[in-house]
Amino acid sequence: MKKLFLASIILLSLLFQVNAQQYATTGSNTFTGVQTFNGSIKGNAGGGELLKIQTSYGYIDIGSRNTTYQFLETDRPIFYFNKPIHINTGTLSSHSTSNLYLQTGGANRITILNSNGNVGIETTDPQTKFQVGTSLGLSVSAANIDPTQNYDLTFLKNTGRLLLGWNRSGSKGEQNFISNRAGGSLGGFAFYDYDNAGKMTLLMTLIPSPTVMLEVPGTIKANALSGTTNLSLQTNGTDRVTILNSNGNVGIGITNPTNKLEVNGTIRTKEVIVENTNWPDYVFSPDYQLPSLESVSKHIQENKHLPNIPSAAEVAEQGVSLSEISTKLLQKIEELTLYTIQQQEMIDVLKEKIEKLETKK
Repeated sequence: MKKLFLASIILLSLLFQVNAQQYATTGSNTFTGVQTFNGSIKGNAGGGELLKIQTSYGYIDIGSRNTTYQFLETDRPIFYFNKPIHINTGTLSSHSTSNLYLQTGGANRITILNSNGNVGIETTDPQTKFQVGTSLGLSVSAANIDPTQNYDLTFLKNTGRLLLGWNRSGSKGEQNFISNRAGGSLGGFAFYDYDNAGKMTLLMTLIPSPTVMLEVPGTIKANALSGTTNLSLQTNGTDRVTILNSNGNVGIGITNPTNKLEVNGTIRTKEVIVENTNWPDYVFSPDYQLPSLESVSKHIQENKHLPNIPSAAEVAEQGVSLSEISTKLLQKIEELTLYTIQQQEMIDVLKEKIEKLETKK
């Protein structure tokens, strides 16, 4: 019996020594298999109250080094989580003076600067509150502000803000830019160019008062980049004025003018000045061959119009040059004047002969 009791004491002593070695309170403990602990596990790794969990691939330190933060540290370059991360307070922050970066594929995609809160996409040094890197441009998903959606725009009042919307027309699906003038007197939009020399140039303004007005302090070009498109001005979806890119011809009511100015309709003006270098004063030259009235009469009987004057059919088909027809009409007037003078001379001769005959009686 004594031998059995003594053996039990020796066995318990050995077990105690093994457990004491397995769960040492200082240094490192190595575990094999699954270990279950009831109560707290307190670590002291790295000079702080950190619990170090180490494998042959690296370690994780968990715990506190001060009364402000809890630490989760590793000697590996990346933490890997195989499940979604949920943050109870909804706040994700960088530490101290570090910027906050969101990555995919190991590359920084979104940067939030610690110094001023500027946000950058595809840039790690955004210079404004929101900047998109030039390599990708900016894409915005605009809200549907169709009037039937009862979208409340009152939040824009007195803010000076710009709203990017969509489909304000209710059916055309256009992109909408809606600005608030805040304390300004006019509102609208102004577009500027800032060149590499630091010079600011106004390109265009759109102002809403008294009616919508477009102001361009310079030249309006159609598709200035390619230079192959005509310039068209429309109302109600219809081209009203067209300027051809190829030759500068202008059409009003015509989209393919063949002359410098073509108008499909009536022109009303107070004055038209026509330049002409062939004004028919030559009719009064001594060597001008005035057609005989007999030849004029014959031409009229055969052609039903005056010589050198276009017929009605020609005018209907080809139109008439204002300068040319004015010159020809003046030529006919001057010829008619010469005929009248000749007739008056003949009348005077006949009158003189009649008077002589009457005197002889």
